Amino acid sequence: MTISSTSSDVTISDNSENFGNIAADNSLTKNNAFTMSIRNGIADQTNIPFTYSITCDNCDARTGNFNITANAPKPAIAFVSVDDSEGGNNNGMLDPGENARLTFNITNNGHAQLEAGNAILSSTSEGVTIIAAEATTNAIAAGSNQNITFEISVSSDLGNGSNVCFAVNFTSGLYPANTSTYLSVGLQIEDWESNSFDSYAWENSSATPWRIVSGSEAYDGEYCAKSGAIGNNKKTELTITVNVIFNIEFYKQVSCEAPGSSLFGGQNYYDYLAFYIDGTMKGQWAGTTDNWSLQTYPVTAGNHTLKWSYVKDYSTTGGSDCAWIDNIKLPAHSNAVTSIHADMNFAENSMNIYPNPANENAYINLNLTDDNNVTINIYNSVGQIVKTIDSINLQSGENYVMIETSSLNAGMYVVKANVGNNVITKNLSVIR
Repeated sequence: MTISSTSSDVTISDNSENFGNIAADNSLTKNNAFTMSIRNGIADQTNIPFTYSITCDNCDARTGNFNITANAPKPAIAFVSVDDSEGGNNNGMLDPGENARLTFNITNNGHAQLEAGNAILSSTSEGVTIIAAEATTNAIAAGSNQNITFEISVSSDLGNGSNVCFAVNFTSGLYPANTSTYLSVGLQIEDWESNSFDSYAWENSSATPWRIVSGSEAYDGEYCAKSGAIGNNKKTELTITVNVIFNIEFYKQVSCEAPGSSLFGGQNYYDYLAFYIDGTMKGQWAGTTDNWSLQTYPVTAGNHTLKWSYVKDYSTTGGSDCAWIDNIKLPAHSNAVTSIHADMNFAENSMNIYPNPANENAYINLNLTDDNNVTINIYNSVGQIVKTIDSINLQSGENYVMIETSSLNAGMYVVKANVGNNVITKNLSVIR
């Protein structure tokens, strides 16, 4: 019996074996009948095709085919966490002026052991210093994983809400893996000190909208938001959609008709302030003794719609008949823009998208020759615009624009960036 293969993934050094005489209605098995070596670096679960030929003295020759599936390691990297317990404020995020440890996880998704490897952390973001850039792993069994840690520092000059990019390149022999991670620096606080609703993408379109007030009505600073002066059977709402990576926190105060007792226990609310996450009420407050207090609500990472609603029933007024909110934490809101390396010179405008395919978010990397006003449109497979970022001012050099993609259906999209009189086009794949 002889075997052969046309695959470059295998080298057969002994392709022939003599099985001798085999009695009728019997079979014969020989261990180690053939010798071969598998190419180092072969992908896990690769099917290697073989052809066999059997000849004998008293029968016809027979040929056939079979496959052998190769087991190999398959590393993958994922970001895990920020540890700023020693060099920062221990809130699990990067903040300006902090030292922190970034933890990544190396998982072996293959079917063979991943030998000891080496990982390098890098960053092209201004304001980031990598203190310990290298990490090593021990051998990782199939289906197992190990964490690796790098130490970095963030400049105190970086503003809250800046995005910084980190890349990790891992190698174990001929088995590499890499990932890019974008992290938000600091919390963004809506404290209304701009004396407007323009700092973030607020929706304030009620018939009697919320307003900005100043002086002693604010919890902190000079300004806060106050519910519109509505009549009976009315409501006024303030809404924002954000891409959250941390708890939602805000301060609120209410002065209105007090709740009454219910026949079935609990309380009946007549006039009240309510807070909603994705349409579900999380808190409700009423009365004239509800002074400024901090409210905190856990949320899963991703896109969420937050709404504050002041509601009045059909009669009776109490207190100041309104509600106030202030100092809202809005961490890592979507469509954040970061400009880095503004002193870099590019011969032409270009665009890249990371990660691609994307799931929750995608980052559009725009390298610009000059300062420019940019509009980004995302089109679905039938040419409809499904998302727009309109008229953002970007610097010459390297820019990153974060796009929330969790609301898009899985599929292929076309991203077009209108830069002055030029249009740059890239494909984007969204997976679920």
